[in-house]
Amino acid sequence: MEVFRGYDIRGLYSSEINTDFSKNLGLSVAKFLGNKGKVIVGCDSRAHSEELKSALISGLVSGSIDVTDTGLATTDMVAFLTREKKFDAGIQITASHLTKEYNGFKLIKHNSRDFNKEDYLKVKQIFLSHDFTVPEKAGIAVKKNHLGDYSASLLKINRKRFSNSLKGLKIVFDACHGVGSLVAPALLEKLGAEVIRLRCNLDGKFNGSKPEPTAENLPELINEVKKQKADIGIATDGDADRVCFVDSKGNFIEPDKIIALIAPVFFTKDNNKIVCSINTSRIVEGVGTVFYSKIGCDSVNDLVLEKNAVFSAEPNGHMKDPLFCYYDSGSLFSLHVSCLLKRQNKSLNELVNTLPKTYILRNSLPLKNRDKTMQIIRSKLNGHKIISESDGIKFETNSSTALMRPSNTEDIIRIEVESETMANAEKALEKCMEIVS
Repeated sequence: MEVFRGYDIRGLYSSEINTDFSKNLGLSVAKFLGNKGKVIVGCDSRAHSEELKSALISGLVSGSIDVTDTGLATTDMVAFLTREKKFDAGIQITASHLTKEYNGFKLIKHNSRDFNKEDYLKVKQIFLSHDFTVPEKAGIAVKKNHLGDYSASLLKINRKRFSNSLKGLKIVFDACHGVGSLVAPALLEKLGAEVIRLRCNLDGKFNGSKPEPTAENLPELINEVKKQKADIGIATDGDADRVCFVDSKGNFIEPDKIIALIAPVFFTKDNNKIVCSINTSRIVEGVGTVFYSKIGCDSVNDLVLEKNAVFSAEPNGHMKDPLFCYYDSGSLFSLHVSCLLKRQNKSLNELVNTLPKTYILRNSLPLKNRDKTMQIIRSKLNGHKIISESDGIKFETNSSTALMRPSNTEDIIRIEVESETMANAEKALEKCMEIVS
């Protein structure tokens, strides 16, 4: 497995990610920063995160970097504090939604944005060359808990978006044994909701489960929502930068639908621009002016700034509020979506039913030559309306929308079609398969 990926570093503990790796990464980041400045470091609840954090800080300090160890944290908390407290960079130790066998690192710029591919490549080159600089004067490491600052900021931003309380709302909150339980459940209660905590105990092994909020991973939440007769179920992933929702009937709500429902909250009189990754459902197009980006946090942020968009999201539970920072926050959108539900005085199921009904089908095929295959596909689409070519090709066919995109991690081409009828979706999928073959 290539541990240096496009937008983070992840690998198996301890064959790929271990304390030696972590210390050398600290030295590499220090060199990247010019062996000066200050960095904030946090970690998720994985069993090995604490020891990796100690080794990372050792490397940073040896590289003459002053370090603030903020302890257990969500990734968006580290991103927010990096900008708010004027750190030169932030590092979160996490493997996000991957299982207990993995760990990794997310590197964050001074402005709360992810390191981009070029930044990670530079760090990787320093790491592999062992071209470290160890100045005579070491940095200083201090510990400081910033959970209070983070919680207060989340609440302040939520109050700018919503004025209503959550009194009378019953919520089941599932943290998947991750750090999503640190502040969000308590803030929901502070706003007046009744909160039933599920898997909110920090477990470094996630009780053997996968800390990813997808329908197949949330049977406990679905059952608990129905058992408790709750109004909504909320689930965050391992580092809480993603959040997904279950309605009062126990239906998992596709994140695209949440995007379409929450987006208007951010609109102003003169601006209804939103940025979504290209794999987002077309139902968002009926909400505002949509711009499609490549998949990935940094690509989304680039387009947000280019288009001056007021909201951005990806259909896996990633959502950003620009008042907060340039990072996805499961904790903040736990509050936002709950407040929207209460303000509208409707069930989540009722709100979802106001959206257009569409059918989505997916498939994939082996891919031998990425560039040649995409050229062939493009040549066969004459006469079709091209929606976007930011990441693969998104186009209209058979009264449907189709996306054909090479995977970033596997030698396959992903195919996704969406239509208002299942019959048209099936025809569109068949058409796409013919184009590739």
